Amino acid sequence: MAVQIQAIKKCGFVRQIAQQAINSASTLKDALIAAQTGHFVNTFARGRLVVSNSGGGQSGSFEISMPGKEWTQDNVFGLIEELIQMVDARVAAGTPDSSDPDLLNEMLAALIQDINAGLFPQSGVRQQMVDVSSLNFPATALGSGPGN
Repeated sequence: MAVQIQAIKKCGFVRQIAQQAINSASTLKDALIAAQTGHFVNTFARGRLVVSNSGGGQSGSFEISMPGKEWTQDNVFGLIEELIQMVDARVAAGTPDSSDPDLLNEMLAALIQDINAGLFPQSGVRQQMVDVSSLNFPATALGSGPGN
């Protein structure tokens, strides 16, 4: 399961990309694609520290929490793709993606509004884990009939 990035961090990320677009006089989508290209390398990754112990036929392990763990290559690449799709959706709805700083700030404000409203991603699978081990069905009731 992928680690989700908080909306506030997404807003900060897209704000930094928008500032880079203003500084380089490019559109937001061009800046996002450039950022995505820069992150699609094998050297950008966050590891994890796992402590394991075993003995007596049993073993256990746990992950030590690490600040910034969500900023993996996979998550950043996916976040940028999500932002590119958001820009495309805004452009289709009539918001211009321009290198003009005023129009770029308008696009940024619209994207931050979309992120905070939770509009993207528009579809996805949500999970919920449930512990059903305490239902305690007797094993004799499963297959005790004729022909089993």
